[in-house]
Amino acid sequence: PHAALARLIEESAKLGAAMVVSDFDLSPDRADAPGDPALLNLLATYKPEWPPLLLARKISFTRGEGEEEFVARDAATTPYDEAVNGKANIRWITTLNDIGGDRQVRRVRMWQSVCVGADGTAFPSAVLMAAALLYPEDRRETELEAFLKSRADADCRNAPEVPLDWPKFQDRAITVPY
Repeated sequence: PHAALARLIEESAKLGAAMVVSDFDLSPDRADAPGDPALLNLLATYKPEWPPLLLARKISFTRGEGEEEFVARDAATTPYDEAVNGKANIRWITTLNDIGGDRQVRRVRMWQSVCVGADGTAFPSAVLMAAALLYPEDRRETELEAFLKSRADADCRNAPEVPLDWPKFQDRAITVPY
């Protein structure tokens, strides 16, 4: 299926998509499993002028101190990480959401921090990335990076939350109205 995903991504980029989002788990079943050659090649040769490509990062959780609380334990690596490193237009995102007691998605997470000791990374959602990147006349890459750093600092290092001007709504999850 990863070769088919490579074809879909390439066609979308060539046909002028504004952004390409993949919600496929790219982490392997075995740590030593190689990546699909077609997807590895596409990611390694993904052109700088092509649209932003957002790839879902699998995040594992463990039960926290409270019965219903879960804490992000780690972000899975993939055989594609090296091919993606250093490419400004390919980003890892979270596709997590909050599911209500009725198993319906009620809230979408805007970011998810994964802390390893005092270090950590805040992965943005596709929604947050779209808000930052889809409007050429009002790109917010610098603000996005500052926001994600502030979230990782607050979540992983217990740093005081820094008030930022962007994004307008800074809740961890936003409600899906319906």
